Amino acid sequence: MEDALSSWLLENRPYTHLHTRVKQFLCYCKTLQPELSYGTLKRTVVPLVDKLLQGEVGRLWNRDRCFERVIRLYGENDQRTAAWHTKRGEMITASEVYKIFGTEDARREVMLKKLETPEQTQSYNPIPALMWGTRFEIS
Repeated sequence: MEDALSSWLLENRPYTHLHTRVKQFLCYCKTLQPELSYGTLKRTVVPLVDKLLQGEVGRLWNRDRCFERVIRLYGENDQRTAAWHTKRGEMITASEVYKIFGTEDARREVMLKKLETPEQTQSYNPIPALMWGTRFEIS
């Protein structure tokens, strides 16, 4: 039953609240073993869920739930599109985070950059490896 529960938690999307997933699994188990009561199944499954969530399944569950939440909140924009540039201008990116924890001037620079309207065409000399990665990026 532990293997079935583990695969049920990880493979059946969309990710919802855990108690909803457990309830769905219990209903599924009830169809497989109709002679067992819902309460009996629940007393068996809930400790298994607690055990699974303390290990690798819990780590994967939380990672995937967080990923799904970020996509739901911020949307899924393709890189280098107008929507992507707009969204990038509204939040602190990974390449700017170190400035936030740096000097006062660095924080001011990031703040002023975020207040400016984004320029669509920025001239720069791209690094050949980055050009290669952009060219063969998987969509």
